[in-house]
Amino acid sequence: MDNRSNGVHFEGRLEDGVMSYYAEAVDAQGMAIRRHMQFFKLDDNHVRQTSEQSSDGGKTWGPQYDFTYIRKK
Repeated sequence: MDNRSNGVHFEGRLEDGVMSYYAEAVDAQGMAIRRHMQFFKLDDNHVRQTSEQSSDGGKTWGPQYDFTYIRKK
């Protein structure tokens, strides 16, 4: 589910320690976009999640967000 309660179906795989997912979605203006989300294990207590979007079918990409998760002790 996205922040507007729309279902988003991601497909992807784990390769070289990176979980990489792609999805077709719709932005807030109703335009079709392609999303690319990745998860990187930084160490035992930190994971980085990035997300990019493309409005031209994946020819060019722009950042959506870049998060770092920290394990709660």
